[in-house]
Amino acid sequence: MHVCISIYDWPCDTSSFELVTQLKSFVDGLGIKFLAGSLLDSSTAKSKKMGNARLNEFLKVREPLSEPKTIEMFYGDLASGADVMKDWECYVSVTLAEDAHKKTLIICWPESVNSSAVVNLITSLASIGHLCYGIGFSWNKGKNPAYHAFGITHGFPETEAQIREADDDRKWFEERLWVDGTPAKMRHKLGMFRDIYEINIINSNHLSNVVEGGCLKNLIQDTNSWGSLISIENRNWIWRVPKKIVPSVRYRIEKAGWLLV
Repeated sequence: MHVCISIYDWPCDTSSFELVTQLKSFVDGLGIKFLAGSLLDSSTAKSKKMGNARLNEFLKVREPLSEPKTIEMFYGDLASGADVMKDWECYVSVTLAEDAHKKTLIICWPESVNSSAVVNLITSLASIGHLCYGIGFSWNKGKNPAYHAFGITHGFPETEAQIREADDDRKWFEERLWVDGTPAKMRHKLGMFRDIYEINIINSNHLSNVVEGGCLKNLIQDTNSWGSLISIENRNWIWRVPKKIVPSVRYRIEKAGWLLV
């Protein structure tokens, strides 16, 4: 299993270059071997491979980008013949263009890493600027975590649970989709939740939501049945929900009308 963090649609004054530089520093600190990097041009769907030295230089120079680009980094200690794109131990992906419509950050690393690393990483990213919204979840490496992060259905769902998951992913994808020049809804910026996860990176709009007659922020801080809240820099908060109470919290948030899916 892997721990994954996805952050979405941060404002233009939060530097994407600084975010990816901080992520690289974090993974380098874990001592996991760098395998490969790539830079994907969203307009042409062409990617350029980058070694560690070239990647460091690219992040240092920070050349202006005319089109949205996504940088990917793969880490691990792989056996000969292994597929870097599939058999990585740690994966990083970040949208670099500051004005992109759908900015997405993804990082996954082994679950064996100290759990305090999650909060430390998010706190370090929040020091760069406002993060807007994000989620943290455990992930089975059987498929690419980017599918869930972006809301892309993978394969053909068969069981009731798989069908429900695919439908939820579709709704999240459509929530952030621009159609014929019409802006995406982006209601997660305004206080809606994609779902309830063990780690939720939220903003003041989420905390001001009225749930069961009270302010969500007060409910979390004043009771034991909503998890815990950590205030971090630049108007960001980490809402941690223990796994055993995620279903009940999800039900209560959905009943109050704050769940997108």
